[in-house]
Amino acid sequence: MHKYTYLINGVYLLTETPRPNLKEVDLPCNIFKDHISIITSYIRWSDDGQTIGHSLHIQESEIVARAKKEGFKIVVSFIEEAKSAYHIPAQKRIQMQNMKNFILNNENVSAVIFYEESRVTRLIEDFVLYVLGPIKEVRPNFKVYSTKIDGEWKENNPYVQARLSFAHEESVEKSRRAYDYHTSVVNSSTPERPGSRNPYGYSLTTKDNTIETNENKSICHSYLLFIQLRL
Repeated sequence: MHKYTYLINGVYLLTETPRPNLKEVDLPCNIFKDHISIITSYIRWSDDGQTIGHSLHIQESEIVARAKKEGFKIVVSFIEEAKSAYHIPAQKRIQMQNMKNFILNNENVSAVIFYEESRVTRLIEDFVLYVLGPIKEVRPNFKVYSTKIDGEWKENNPYVQARLSFAHEESVEKSRRAYDYHTSVVNSSTPERPGSRNPYGYSLTTKDNTIETNENKSICHSYLLFIQLRL
């Protein structure tokens, strides 16, 4: 699964996707058979706009630097692109589950690292209960690191709990503002379609910022065909 390997400041980074700005290298060991200490990293961002932005580079750079500081030479990366941690809990995110399974099936993995709390959860307890909990049942000494906290990240630390609560409240507030905006636009004297993702089967036009059907979208095309047959 992790077919790309890069050497960054003495740390080997294993990824599923290529890094055009880095040169590939050979990994000098077998991450399953050799007795080595491995740390996994979890990276996430919320929307498509950040996919083409700098979110990956920023998170990845700080994670690799912190992993090196903690003495790890191999980082296996799991990246969740354009997935909301507020609407999709940790236990339902594909890459989070892939990482959990990887950890449980590789005894060499002794820790996980992330950029900061909001990358793993916006719901306070889901990551701790459904991802970290089952791992620590098998590996009581399993460690967790955040690039924003010195030392280990511990779920029972009051400071960590405060940061988790803040990440949750931030998402609640963003959701409330988005709902208020949509309501005001729809209920205005000149109603418009509020800004959001396009419905399946539709594309945003460049003419007047409206949406129109797209026959290349399979869901839309199948639905239109169904209507035509009914008529």
